[in-house]
Amino acid sequence: MARVAPPEGTARRGARWKRTHLALALVLLLFVVLRAPSWFEPHWYTDEAGYATTAWLSMHGSTLYSTVWNNKPPLLFWSYGLALSLFGPSELGLHLMSTLMGLITLLGLFKLASDLMGRGRALVAVLLAAVVLGLPIINAELALPESLLIAPSTWGMVAAMAAGRATRGRDVRLLGVAAGACFAAAILFQQTALATAAAAGLWLLLLPQGRGRRPLFALALTTFLLVGAALAPYLIWAGPRNVFYLLVTSYDSYAKQSVGLSLGTVFPRVVALLLIPLGALWGRGERDHGWRLVWIWLAASALTAALPNRPYVFFTIPLVVPLALLVARVPDPRGWRVSALVRSGRRHAGVVLAAMIACALWGQLLATGGGLASYTTGITLGYYQNFARRALGQESDLSYLDFFDHRVAGEKEAAAWIDQHGLRGQSALAWSSDAWVYLLAGVNPVVPTPALYVNEMWLGPSRVMDRVRAGRPVVVVTTPSSLYVYPQIVPYLKQFYVEVYHPHESEVWVRRGHLPAGVVPVSS
Repeated sequence: MARVAPPEGTARRGARWKRTHLALALVLLLFVVLRAPSWFEPHWYTDEAGYATTAWLSMHGSTLYSTVWNNKPPLLFWSYGLALSLFGPSELGLHLMSTLMGLITLLGLFKLASDLMGRGRALVAVLLAAVVLGLPIINAELALPESLLIAPSTWGMVAAMAAGRATRGRDVRLLGVAAGACFAAAILFQQTALATAAAAGLWLLLLPQGRGRRPLFALALTTFLLVGAALAPYLIWAGPRNVFYLLVTSYDSYAKQSVGLSLGTVFPRVVALLLIPLGALWGRGERDHGWRLVWIWLAASALTAALPNRPYVFFTIPLVVPLALLVARVPDPRGWRVSALVRSGRRHAGVVLAAMIACALWGQLLATGGGLASYTTGITLGYYQNFARRALGQESDLSYLDFFDHRVAGEKEAAAWIDQHGLRGQSALAWSSDAWVYLLAGVNPVVPTPALYVNEMWLGPSRVMDRVRAGRPVVVVTTPSSLYVYPQIVPYLKQFYVEVYHPHESEVWVRRGHLPAGVVPVSS
């Protein structure tokens, strides 16, 4: 039987489909190539250390929010626990996880951008996001809550937009449930994802003729039920008071220290917050409802980044997707018409103004706080060169570790010494801003949260020392900088401990009476 050729239009569409998806695959490959060096990073980032140690303790008998403290929701520690189970205390597992979430984000961005402006510009948006998220400039390669929550947040927006456009009742409800499930996952990585869920909810609420109310109800109910179900065991095991304190009120002292309750810090943030719903109302009658959602999303993300008044560049990660969408939408200047720009500006003026003020707050904070001008720019400039030199054997291990942080080599060697001298499983205290020693050496902290500075913030110096005295740690690992900043432990060390090892920037102390055989104290 003769084979019938497909219609010419079908053939052209098939060819375009193949070209588009080949281009998408190449962009995703570029992202993976940019991220590949992160799989071989040393243990250097303090936040990862705290999350990993918390997850490890939760897997070995400690109860989250009770006997081990952290102010992040449980999905973050479940994810870390899975990576630790599969790969051990390795950066490979953690950064493969953040790479996977980045790929899922880019696929969600492609879907969202295709629905808004076609596949050609969608590829531009994905390329922009792939480069920004692939480079270490905003710390997106690290397994931070912001690096993980962007994937479910992006797909939550995909589902919310589809729900707002759907006409069949069943589709509307199912898409609302899907959006709620995605936003619940994002919130369970970090509470700040509530802002993204609220942005989607506000957009649905203001859709004409009330057509967004049913999906909004499904979204809100699903989010509430899933977050509640995830927290329910901890409310039973740790108690509502502990859970509420760590997930909500523990941020009070942080906010007072960072933002301050002055008119200059609070007023512009309140103005930006009020402008988001007012701006959304302003453009309620426009036909281009999808882009209004993107502007609301950007405004909410930028304001969330600016609220803590800290120039941490990883706060920028949730802004990447809405910004990539808006940049990719910019028309060719050769085709600009003043009348069209005026009409577009009038339709979008409210949400654009809200987003611009929120972005200005965040940008001013980054500029004055040195967030991008400090270590992330320096790391990015030498990142791939150092990785290549190390892979080719042209750079020493010590030099490569120091490229990330001068404390890395000492803490790595301190953990190896503890393990080699039979102290694994003993009680310990890492009197430094890092906590990798606990996980790498397999020792058990005597303080409720792995990072020292967090203990100081939540307990205060005297109560931290009360915990240390009660715990009587066998091993203490210190750094000179931490002894200078938190000197209250020095008399205690001199009375009950001897220094046994001094690798680079770290110092290992062992309690008198617990010295391993053959170990000689370090001469003072």
